[in-house]
Amino acid sequence: MSPCFGGNPDTLQFAQFYLANGKVIAVDAVNSPKEFMVAKQLYGLAVATDALANPEVDLKTPAAKRLN
Repeated sequence: MSPCFGGNPDTLQFAQFYLANGKVIAVDAVNSPKEFMVAKQLYGLAVATDALANPEVDLKTPAAKRLN
């Protein structure tokens, strides 16, 4: 399992995504309801880790996901 951090801990609004074999298996979302809701849709999907870590990327877009 490899973690991927997104958001800004200084503002106390962030999400810690956990991946196994490049697929989202869990998320800890702190004061970050958008990331929490998106994470439910990304569960089990392969995603680009740079997209997860970049707060400017809309995680709902296909660009954030990569093919298995």
